Amino acid sequence: MALNNVTPITDTETNTETILAVTNLIPDAGAMTSIAQEATLEDVETDVAAIMAVTDGLPDAGALTSIAQDATVAKEATLAVSEADSADNDDWGDVIGNKNDTHSGTSLSAFIHILNEHVHASQGVYPTLADGISLATEADDWALGTITQIVPANAIDSDYDIHEIIVEDVNTQDKTYELVLYSGADDTEVGRTRFTAGAIKGGVPNVAMQTPIIVANSRIRGQLAIQDGGSKTAIVSIRYHTY
Repeated sequence: MALNNVTPITDTETNTETILAVTNLIPDAGAMTSIAQEATLEDVETDVAAIMAVTDGLPDAGALTSIAQDATVAKEATLAVSEADSADNDDWGDVIGNKNDTHSGTSLSAFIHILNEHVHASQGVYPTLADGISLATEADDWALGTITQIVPANAIDSDYDIHEIIVEDVNTQDKTYELVLYSGADDTEVGRTRFTAGAIKGGVPNVAMQTPIIVANSRIRGQLAIQDGGSKTAIVSIRYHTY
């Protein structure tokens, strides 16, 4: 019986030769190991070279110590606290200021001190336990009347500011008044406000006032004018607080 599918001997020899031709090109195990080692070494050398390129640029330990010391000295110098109420403006320490800055200073600490005292300092009134001060207008429309003392010199012995006018009485209602306040011996204007006393508005108002900080023992004087004139009067007192 004939074997139709048997591969001829000639074909088998050809295939074997082809396989040998390919496998002969593959390195043996030792050669493969050598190639892998060489490739790994090249990678390591490349990585080491890259690391050294960076680290060579770093200061040595002595230089780093010197840099750290210089930074500490600079930091300590920068953090120096200015004198209380210093007028210097040389660095940020002068701008921030001193915990002992007062309302006389110009630093951020001084301004915070001012705001704190403005909100929390003791309040007073003048006159106290006495009648208010009578101010008169001129006869002409919106003409300021005679300047009149409200707080005498040396009556308030701390720096202070005025934040309210208490209008105790007026002799003419349904009119608008304007009050001007002056401070010190030279009568420097420190505040101006208006108020209307009307029977249909609940009578006589208290009026907000804003003044700068006034030097201790300064006198306060005032003048009054009225809509339509007519020589009218108002009785006033002040509410203030000290610094």
